Amino acid sequence: IIAGADVTSILCVVTRYFGGTKLGTGGLVRAYGETAREALKASEPRTRFLKDRYRFVIDFALYDRWQNELRRLGAEVTNSEFSDKVCLEVAIRRSRTAQLLDLFTEVSSGKGQVEKLPSPQTD
Repeated sequence: IIAGADVTSILCVVTRYFGGTKLGTGGLVRAYGETAREALKASEPRTRFLKDRYRFVIDFALYDRWQNELRRLGAEVTNSEFSDKVCLEVAIRRSRTAQLLDLFTEVSSGKGQVEKLPSPQTD
């Protein structure tokens, strides 16, 4: 049932308390399968992606443009600090990391600072 549902990172536990009726091998497979099917129907699947995290430091004058580019790429700003420069911590889908880094070089004309941060497994 789970393999046919095209889902990953899932756990399904079915517990059967013996109630005096012997189901046999086929009956157990049907009972467990139906329970798993109902659990999958009742669940709310979520799509999750591996993400990378970076800290970007840019001139304040580039902040608005960089914010727009981050939104366009679907990046999430997880922390920000403002002083004479702007420091943004960003999480982005791993498949978009190269595009993000290239775009940062373009927006900052190669003068911005970037640091890779430890990444959570998924989000």
